[in-house]
Amino acid sequence: MAANPIAPKIVGIIGSANAGPTFGLQLLSHPILASRFKSIIFDKSAALPSSSSDKGHGSILPSAGAAVALFSNGLFPLYNLNLRAPLDVASSEMSCLTLHKLTWNQELQTGARAIERQTLQRLLVSEYLQRGGEVQWGKNAVSFSRQDSGQIRVLFSDGTDAVVDLLVGADGGFSTVRKFILNERNPSTAEARWLPDFMGMSGFYGISTPTQALAETRADPQTKESTHAIWLDNGNLSVAPLPDGKVRWDLMISEKTPPDSTGPVEPSSAETSDSSEPWETAIMPGMYPRSSSVEVLRKHAEIYHPVVETFGKLLESAERIIRSPLRQRVWTEEEIQYENVALIGDAARLMLPSSGQGTGFAVEDATVLANTLLNHTSAGGAVSNIRAALEEYAVLRVPRSKKMALVASIAGRVGIGEQWYLRALRDWVRELRVKQGKESWPFNERLKFELARN
Repeated sequence: MAANPIAPKIVGIIGSANAGPTFGLQLLSHPILASRFKSIIFDKSAALPSSSSDKGHGSILPSAGAAVALFSNGLFPLYNLNLRAPLDVASSEMSCLTLHKLTWNQELQTGARAIERQTLQRLLVSEYLQRGGEVQWGKNAVSFSRQDSGQIRVLFSDGTDAVVDLLVGADGGFSTVRKFILNERNPSTAEARWLPDFMGMSGFYGISTPTQALAETRADPQTKESTHAIWLDNGNLSVAPLPDGKVRWDLMISEKTPPDSTGPVEPSSAETSDSSEPWETAIMPGMYPRSSSVEVLRKHAEIYHPVVETFGKLLESAERIIRSPLRQRVWTEEEIQYENVALIGDAARLMLPSSGQGTGFAVEDATVLANTLLNHTSAGGAVSNIRAALEEYAVLRVPRSKKMALVASIAGRVGIGEQWYLRALRDWVRELRVKQGKESWPFNERLKFELARN
């Protein structure tokens, strides 16, 4: 008599940004995990945009950034998911820096790649759906509770709920799932441990299409294709090309105190009517008043750029501008998992953009978590111990995250150059020449499914 089939465990993934669908894809890509887990992504957005020109996409949060970089440690797991072809089409290779070329990877035959954040999200979610995954849109998770069975009940703002066997928070730096874990661990300290630390910096992230400026430029092809880092007296500007004539740019400046708000602030009617230049309306609602962001950007409009002449040319052609206070924190092993709940991506560790590894580490998280679940699933299909798998995941990820966050913090402060001695250090670093050779940490990480050998 045939044995009764084992019902798959339900995995609820909160958030459809890059960490969530990557984890879902990893579960679907392995036959054992695909048979033992059924994943459902819950996202508060109404729907995924059909194209990158859809500016009304609600999942682009103020802290999300406009474009991201993927280095070889993040590309490797995605390429193993058979996503190389669509990724390469949707992104631009960061083949050269103005100081030195250090992102080329011989094994993958590509350098780091720049891609619009929502383009990457759309690619991952679409592939996840095509492979049999499920996404429920318009589901804003507002609370979680543990059932007598040990399962987690998720309550949504529309009054509906869902019960899951494994809850994964991929809901960003201000994660509601993290708040649930912290309250389960110790309610008296949960609030203090939940908020990431303000790092004394503010970041602007933009996508521009400077068609006329690019057509009139006298820059040579290599200069046009390069990533340019421009150091200012109190900040820095980074610019890199994207496909279809687009350009991504990040402007980082020092800031004494963070804004009071932790959620989007809609522009006032006066700010909307007083917009003197079209690009001002491209500033998406964030934690800052629009007038404050306009003032800062105008002050930097005359910054020299080797391709389009000035930063102002990028502002004039901006399609989307996001501003966010820069925060960082690496939560501990106990803070990113508890029982059958775990965090991945920015929910587990939030790093300064100077790390260049926010998206890469999110991909790593998804891969490691899937792998630990695989190693706690028997060949017969039974999941032996979800809790042990999540604990193993946390032990593997936190030390690497702490090391990367330290590097990001140092790089961020040197890059801003608020003090004279940091500006002097930047000038010294600029004269260094990085030798080509064996890839260094953290780019040399190669994560894939492997059954542990006893």
